[in-house]
Amino acid sequence: MKRILLTLAAICLCSLAVDAQTVDRLFADGVKETGVERVKIGKAGMWLAGLLGNTIGVKGIDVLEFGRCHPSVREKLNRTIRSLNDPKYELLMTANDDGEYVRVLIRTKKGNIRELVVLTTTANDATIVRIRGKINLSDLKQFISR
Repeated sequence: MKRILLTLAAICLCSLAVDAQTVDRLFADGVKETGVERVKIGKAGMWLAGLLGNTIGVKGIDVLEFGRCHPSVREKLNRTIRSLNDPKYELLMTANDDGEYVRVLIRTKKGNIRELVVLTTTANDATIVRIRGKINLSDLKQFISR
């Protein structure tokens, strides 16, 4: 009997691990959905932006907007965002106000922000913003205080 219970528990844990979402998978799946609008600024675009001002170490920005998707896609995305638990990222903030839910995740390395991911959902829209680079925290604080 113990073997059967342990086997069932192991199967349940494996199925949860397989179904777990990561930020990378969320982006990969989101790009494939019908009606998703994507704006991507790569290294070349950020280099040009750097000629006009300080990009504070940002190397790329990727935005997915789900406003024109089927409502079932947004509902699934809403559930996924609320339960997202990617071990590579640290939860910086969550907010739930007037039907708008926001999660901010960061991935750091050696004291620098390597990625900043902002996930927002409402009843009619959802947006994912991913900012990549090597952003020094002190530079970010100076940029925000301007």
